Amino acid sequence: MDLKVAVASVILLTSPAYARNPNFHLWNHTDRTIIGAWLSTAGDRHWHAISGDQIRPDNADLIAFQYPDSVPCDGVQLRVRFADGQYADFMDGFNICTISNIIVEWNNNEGEFEAVYK
Repeated sequence: MDLKVAVASVILLTSPAYARNPNFHLWNHTDRTIIGAWLSTAGDRHWHAISGDQIRPDNADLIAFQYPDSVPCDGVQLRVRFADGQYADFMDGFNICTISNIIVEWNNNEGEFEAVYK
């Protein structure tokens, strides 16, 4: 490998544009299979796919990706899709850089899905 390629590789690997890796486990504590998950922020009108894996009830999937430095960590929103076609949107906003688990569950008292961030 010549010096130019070596230096370019180091610059790309240490680039601050994507320096954060806010990996987390997405837990499915519902009675339905999750077949997709997306993230967005309050200022973004688009959902960005983070998983297309199936997460069966009472299981989890590691969501691993790089998060751009230009996007704030807080105010992140989650959307999941279930195998029956239903979506659940969690618009309350959370800090993607400080969590390690998101638990999607059914709240019997409220009659709706909720997400718990830990």
